[in-house]
Amino acid sequence: MKIYSKFNKIFSMLINNKIKEIQIIKYLQKYYNQIVNEEILLCLIKIIIILIYKNIKNIDNIINILNYLTNNTNSKFKIKMINYISNLNMSKQFNLSEEFIEKLCINSHSLFIKDTQLDLNIQIWFNILISVNKLKINSLELKCSIYNELIKDKNIINSKNYKIELNNFINNVNMYLDL
Repeated sequence: MKIYSKFNKIFSMLINNKIKEIQIIKYLQKYYNQIVNEEILLCLIKIIIILIYKNIKNIDNIINILNYLTNNTNSKFKIKMINYISNLNMSKQFNLSEEFIEKLCINSHSLFIKDTQLDLNIQIWFNILISVNKLKINSLELKCSIYNELIKDKNIINSKNYKIELNNFINNVNMYLDL
């Protein structure tokens, strides 16, 4: 997929800085070349468009995240993350309202702008995603609502033992569901 030819017009309407626009497109192309999964890329582009549309000031942080994902991520972790995300059924997102998806995008992004520990924040985000997916709940909206609350939960995010906190939470919810 040629990102520039397909998405240049959209990004040029949103971004009034040609250098940043091209940076985003180049990172997206490089990321796509690494993952070769159009569904994941389209979801990522949708998230980027939502974040830029809501607040153009998000653009520098988005560029940093894309740079990190394409250049700095530990290759074993990146492969694990891409494989996991590739196995998620992205088509179910169409059952959610646009407002709800926007809220998920904005709250997820807030995790990455809190401090400069992008590596740790991406790992926390990924572990929250895995943990929520382990819930024995069929409702996508409920799972996403739980995800949304976890991503905002400072007790979990700021904990040195966030994996333990997440596992305890998921186990408690699943135990309750088994009753």
